[in-house]
Amino acid sequence: MALMSTSTDLGSESSLPGGVDVVTVFAYGQTGSGKTHTMKGLTEYAIDEMIRLGIGCNYFVSFYEIYGGRCFDLLNGGRKV
Repeated sequence: MALMSTSTDLGSESSLPGGVDVVTVFAYGQTGSGKTHTMKGLTEYAIDEMIRLGIGCNYFVSFYEIYGGRCFDLLNGGRKV
């Protein structure tokens, strides 16, 4: 089963009411296995593709770490959420 769409699958029509599309990606694995590196590259690629295809919209990105039953905001100094 494919979990990602290719650039040819991206369109300008929203699939949710109000013109909002949401993408959620979960990365899990052992500490130091490259999750953050992978997610950074994926985010940059996706936004670059949307700009290249002329899909005008606002982009909001959040990175959270869930560790030991606690949630941390990685884009806000690692503060506990």
